[in-house]
Amino acid sequence: MKHTFKKGDKIIAINSKECKYQPREAGKEYTVHSVVNCPSCNEQLINISKKELPKAYRIKCSSCHTANFSSNHSWTSASNFIPSTENLHLKLELAVKLEDYEEAAKIRDMINSQL
Repeated sequence: MKHTFKKGDKIIAINSKECKYQPREAGKEYTVHSVVNCPSCNEQLINISKKELPKAYRIKCSSCHTANFSSNHSWTSASNFIPSTENLHLKLELAVKLEDYEEAAKIRDMINSQL
């Protein structure tokens, strides 16, 4: 399912990536600081880091790989995230998959409290 986000949304990474400006860890919650859509393919790109780049760079869309705009922020595809308000069962499944059993237990308790 494809999600769209807006500035200030709380989101959860569904995969991990080591990189200099926007690293992410699967299962961790982040805040969307800014949003842009690719002018060519309309892919939503989000910024989860307050860190500004030293100068504006030409940005390539992660979907169509077309350099269409300049920015002093680094961007990542919104498809790498889910809303943090999304179904708790998905969060539980992800926590178990990542073998984060402490987090899985917290989520399980939240699910049980809603029954």
